[in-house]
Amino acid sequence: KQEIMGYSFKTGFEGFDPESCTIDPHVLEEQLSSDDKVALERVRIEVSDPDSDNYDFKVTVDICGMTAVYPSEDERLK
Repeated sequence: KQEIMGYSFKTGFEGFDPESCTIDPHVLEEQLSSDDKVALERVRIEVSDPDSDNYDFKVTVDICGMTAVYPSEDERLK
C-alpha cells in the first residue's frame, strides 16, 4: 500500500489495469525479498474502489489448490 500512495487510479500508473482494477504484483518486485518473490505468480491484487484514492485492496494468493484472501471476508478471522 505504501509503495503506490500518491498515484491516482483515475489517471493510472505503471502496473495498474483500469479494466480489471488490478495491480500487477511484479511492479512491487524490487521491494520484496527473494523468498517473497516466489509467490508473485500466484498473487492477484485487486483495487476495491478505483474511483477514489482510498488505496483499499483485496489480495488473493493461490497456493497448492487453496486460496488465501486478505483482508479476510470471514467474520471469525477479523
